[in-house]
Amino acid sequence: MQPRDEPDPKSRDFWRLPIASAITLTFGGLLSVAVLAVGFVTWRANQQNTLELMGGTAELYLDSLAGLTQEHQEDGHFQVEHLARLVRTGALDLDNETELKAVLAGSLAAGPQVHGVALVQADGTATRVGFVEDELVYLRSNWAGRPDIDDLLETARSGTLADNHFVVWAEDLGAPHVSTSVPLFGPDGSFQGAASAVVAITEISEFVASLASEGARTFVLLGHDRVVAHADMASVATELSPERPLPRASDLGDEVLAAMWDEPVMDRALQQIVFARNAKAHAVEVAGNRHLFVYREAGTIGGEPMTVGVYLPLDEVIQPLHRLIGSGTVALVILLVSIGLSVLLGRALARPVRRLEAAAEAVARLKLDEMPPLERSRLRELDAAQRTFAAMRTALGWFEIYVPRALVARLMQLGPSATHSEERQITVLFTDISGFTKLAERRSPEELATLLNEHFALLGTCVEAESGTVDKYIGDSLMAFWGAPESQPDHAARALRAAREMARAVAQDNRQRQANGQPAVRLRIGLHSGPAVVGNIGAPSRMNYTLIGDTVNVAQRLEALGKERGHPGEDADVILLASADTLSAADAMEAGENLGKLDLRGREDPVEVYRVTVACAKRPGNFADSEPA
Repeated sequence: MQPRDEPDPKSRDFWRLPIASAITLTFGGLLSVAVLAVGFVTWRANQQNTLELMGGTAELYLDSLAGLTQEHQEDGHFQVEHLARLVRTGALDLDNETELKAVLAGSLAAGPQVHGVALVQADGTATRVGFVEDELVYLRSNWAGRPDIDDLLETARSGTLADNHFVVWAEDLGAPHVSTSVPLFGPDGSFQGAASAVVAITEISEFVASLASEGARTFVLLGHDRVVAHADMASVATELSPERPLPRASDLGDEVLAAMWDEPVMDRALQQIVFARNAKAHAVEVAGNRHLFVYREAGTIGGEPMTVGVYLPLDEVIQPLHRLIGSGTVALVILLVSIGLSVLLGRALARPVRRLEAAAEAVARLKLDEMPPLERSRLRELDAAQRTFAAMRTALGWFEIYVPRALVARLMQLGPSATHSEERQITVLFTDISGFTKLAERRSPEELATLLNEHFALLGTCVEAESGTVDKYIGDSLMAFWGAPESQPDHAARALRAAREMARAVAQDNRQRQANGQPAVRLRIGLHSGPAVVGNIGAPSRMNYTLIGDTVNVAQRLEALGKERGHPGEDADVILLASADTLSAADAMEAGENLGKLDLRGREDPVEVYRVTVACAKRPGNFADSEPA
């Protein structure tokens, strides 16, 4: 890729506004007008602030109600999940009654909101621990044959419970409770039963009642009108039974709550106060007085939606609301105009900044060819920044030609520590064109450069496809390595795949060259794996991220050995020699023919060498007798 030309030299820009002046004159001026106008209106409407406070208070009520209700349910859920985990891991023996009693009692101590815990085994044996009038009671019964227990076990046996929160009547405790149940499975996956924890409805009501204040009453409903929590729940506790574990709103004597779902009374002012809140709201009229209900759903119990809410008198606040609407409308119009103008100007300012951001991102990813064109701007600083950035892109374009982009990108990702010299286990690959001297004699310098560039492009693509690093080009030779800068445990396998892909690519290219009447390019490849020192090597003014050591020398000697150890009597596109170390690390010892332990030039110890089978076309002639480069 050739670097792009720099943009035209900057023209006279004395008429271009500095960005600071533009922001001051536009955003500052417009927002000052908006703030002053809103401030004036707010001063006139100061007394209406109570209304917003009331809305916020209602939201706080709902958040607290939902949080407390969820906390009580989750307290039981955590206890039964803990029991399920003990059974699943084998830490709890269900047949050991003493151990089972201790664990169940301990789970109650860990969850102060939980009143009782029951563990029903697959055969119907039920073990229960709970508090009755502040006394810990332990019971063990056989519940086999009970319809509700059979349904629970059948559902739990499937591995899931459609909704593990239910309202139940706890006979031993004589009161309605919220039950949380989970299935139990043993270490071998066998079904063991189900565990349940219960939280008293009356205790939830006490917490809900504590949130109420003068003029505001809180509640929790299940379904349409069954009451889960209310300040008056204690007054009807004696009237509840297994057939009717929850009272209805009309049973509590609260006329306002009983009329919650009557025909709503809603005017435009009320719609505006509840608009866009994270809740629903409506007002009803009871005995000539209007009351505002604010509520929302907060999960389910037994598949039915649970509603948390608060109601408060509306008439005492509705009049200030009407005054707020008038003044608020004026302020809103002014604010919207200011915001609209600010948005239009902000977009105009943001466009060149976004282009710079996109260009900077392309540079950061070393994708200079994806850098968008930068247009001139009427803002002096932005225009200068874009011209400077374009000049930097040109300089980086030239830099990119001589530095491996993929290597730089990985080093940037790994950080400065990746360049520190250290010994690593790596695999080195060397290639060389056989008979290159004779091949070069018949070509002009331009033709020879084109041939090498196309050849190295083929090889480089194979290296990059396996996340390798092209270290350098030496004449008609290429050196690449795997295992650095990032750790690659399968570096040998990657290198072997890349070498075979090189063979396939060269063979395919040779068929095209032969069809065009051009001579084939014959290639030798050497592969070796072992330790090497990897890191920045060189003078302070010219560093090269490379590797040194005996492993590099062996790989180069194996490539040269291909001249002597090619396929006798045949001429192949590619001869690939690899050491036993590489094939062993790649788990590919069957990949080729064992040539035995051979002496390499400049090395005392012999190296076990394999001639690796590659899928290349065979050609007449003698590859081994071709003139070396």
